[in-house]
Amino acid sequence: MQRTILGLLAAMWLSSAAQAAYFAYVPAIDSDGNAATEDLLVVDGVYASRVTQVDIPGGTTSYTVSEDGERVFLANDDGISILDATQNRVVTTIPVSGSPQVGRIKAQRVATDRERLYLSTDAGLIILEGDPSKLDYQRISPVDGLANAGTGLALSPDGQRLLLSGGQGVAWVNPLNGEHVASLDVGERAGQVLFHPQDATRAYLLLPESARLASLSLQGDTIELRDHFALSSTADPRNLVAAPDGTLYIADRGSFTQGGASGAVLRIDLDTEGLPQAIAVIDVTGSLGELGFNGVPPHFPLDLALSPDGSRLFVIQSVWGVQQGGGLYLSIFENGGGSWNELGRVAVGVSLYAVGDLVGPECAACPRGYQPREPESYTRPAALSPWLLIAFLPLVRRRRTG
Repeated sequence: MQRTILGLLAAMWLSSAAQAAYFAYVPAIDSDGNAATEDLLVVDGVYASRVTQVDIPGGTTSYTVSEDGERVFLANDDGISILDATQNRVVTTIPVSGSPQVGRIKAQRVATDRERLYLSTDAGLIILEGDPSKLDYQRISPVDGLANAGTGLALSPDGQRLLLSGGQGVAWVNPLNGEHVASLDVGERAGQVLFHPQDATRAYLLLPESARLASLSLQGDTIELRDHFALSSTADPRNLVAAPDGTLYIADRGSFTQGGASGAVLRIDLDTEGLPQAIAVIDVTGSLGELGFNGVPPHFPLDLALSPDGSRLFVIQSVWGVQQGGGLYLSIFENGGGSWNELGRVAVGVSLYAVGDLVGPECAACPRGYQPREPESYTRPAALSPWLLIAFLPLVRRRRTG
């Protein structure tokens, strides 16, 4: 009985001590400047610290994380490498013969033992399906001849719609059967595309050349352009993500010139119809100012992501114009209720060589990073009260005397 009680108490404490873990994956050329050394840096998103660095044979063009957070799919022009995130090692590579230039990749669990991979290329869409436990994926349906593909790829929250962007527009594909549903020409170069996290009929498209955000509507079998929203005259938008409530965040390189202005992250608030109504600039300089000898060095965001609950912002930034400390950094910020407070920064290399889903879902089985300090959002489990133990002693005594 005594052992049972103590075991129960220990289980209660361990349960309270457990904390959700999620990770950032940064594909960067190592600090030795050797372009052949393309590594994937794994960063603990809760502790804001390095976990490990993995060499990726053949490099990566785009990458994504499985829905359970336990696999990272890294695509290049020759195939898809699969990283086991619970061991942080590449376990297999799926050849994709005849694949032209790769755009983006997404993963979707379609059944308990079935997972699909969607790979956008400059010639169309490649769909693979397999058993994730066996790491056996087969090409099931190419969707060729899509003019608007090769840049962006978005999967709707209900998994029923797939959008590809590229060229001068977007293409809508049914991911269940690979059929091309509709296309929309926007008249200029199309950037990244994204669905509203709560509405599969609404989507957003970056237009880098005119520095605008296009709002799209998917109804019936047509795509319509609902609205153009101007970002700023100097904006150079690179990627966009959405918080669970639908608020959009855009990595803006800005009007960067060496020695000139730096970029920022733009926050776009939506109205009740899902249309952009307000814009705010988030200064992501943080501690990067420590790297400059005469003021803050020029820096600009290349990619960004949010934690699964939307409470943390991850920004990959390139820093120029300093003799020491220049290169690539992952800055991590936490939402402080109206402001974003920096939790830390991690040096990740000298240049970014791929874009993708920077932060994955929660993964309890993945190895953690070290905890150099307790981030502000980390609440240490309360110490087990000795009075709780004393309260159980009469039960132990009765058991022994009985």
